[in-house]
Amino acid sequence: MDDVWDEHDWEDFLRENDRRVDRFMALLTDFMARYPPPAEDAPAEDEAAWKARLEAFMRRHTGFEGSADDLPVWEDEADESEEAVGEGWKAGLADFPEEQPVDALPAYQAARTLARHALRWAEAIPTEAKDSGLVQFCSHVLEVPAKLGGGHAVGYDRDVLGGNIAYVKRSLAAANAALEALQRIRDASYMRPGAYRRLYEATYEVRNAVALHVLRLRERFERGTD
Repeated sequence: MDDVWDEHDWEDFLRENDRRVDRFMALLTDFMARYPPPAEDAPAEDEAAWKARLEAFMRRHTGFEGSADDLPVWEDEADESEEAVGEGWKAGLADFPEEQPVDALPAYQAARTLARHALRWAEAIPTEAKDSGLVQFCSHVLEVPAKLGGGHAVGYDRDVLGGNIAYVKRSLAAANAALEALQRIRDASYMRPGAYRRLYEATYEVRNAVALHVLRLRERFERGTD
């Protein structure tokens, strides 16, 4: 009997994990609103007391057993560069041809190029002209390579390949959402016909590349080879 999780098992797991993370972050946000962190020049004992209170609160509501220093509430953690965040997983990759650095994946290359182009285009739009539709489009475009990278980090061994597929399916959903968001802002004051055509064609190509990557991963899973 094959006990390996497929993509649907992993999707259930990721959805449950999303719910747990959302609840955790909601509790953390609630605590921060009620008890803001001490000022930078506050006495050390005030910071220690605040951390102890935060740890007790999260432990009581979530079973969290770590330190307040492990929680995403400090500015130096939030300012970590994209390069620093993205490099750590590479050391654990196996020797499959497709397990080169994520930058070697054609779909990821196309998605990153699109994200850079879309952000440069959006940054050039006057602040007063920007709207929620533009923000949604850029958000979805950025999510595409992020989810591809997440799947690549999970790996290609058959026992985790379903997780890779589940992440890449989220990337595909983000690409489809980006296309829909782009269509909604087609008539916005800041959208020029040439810009719309270029963005739509590039996003469409990225969507197709991600869809092909999903199919390739599924074929590998069905073959049952590592």
